[in-house]
Amino acid sequence: INMMNIPYLKPFFYIGFLLAAFTDFNLVGFGALGLCLALLYQQVMQKNHAQGAVAAASDSSMAAYDDDDDLDA
Repeated sequence: INMMNIPYLKPFFYIGFLLAAFTDFNLVGFGALGLCLALLYQQVMQKNHAQGAVAAASDSSMAAYDDDDDLDA
């Protein structure tokens, strides 16, 4: 119940509710669909997190080579 109040998870709750209301899936079907969507979401988020970490590392490594202080604003 506490996880339903997390803002970034609310769209999944509403989509699941709408699918349950307007389709004839049973609970096993919804469980399998939810598992597939959770795995997909996890892979996408890990990929985005890894790309963000690489970008942050490259930005911080370039700051170490910035010796031209007189040109900085």
